[in-house]
Amino acid sequence: MQKHEIINSFFARYQSFGASYKGIKELVNRAFNRGYDANMICFGLETVMKKKL
Repeated sequence: MQKHEIINSFFARYQSFGASYKGIKELVNRAFNRGYDANMICFGLETVMKKKL
């Protein structure tokens, strides 16, 4: 999974909860720059979003 795929899927899923495209993009870029795997990024974002609900 590539950056833009992760960003678009999370934005589509969570935009109704106040998540901005720019915010999700920034989080995904930081995680990729730190060397995290795409699966771990998805798991982490999913966890954070569920906590906000």
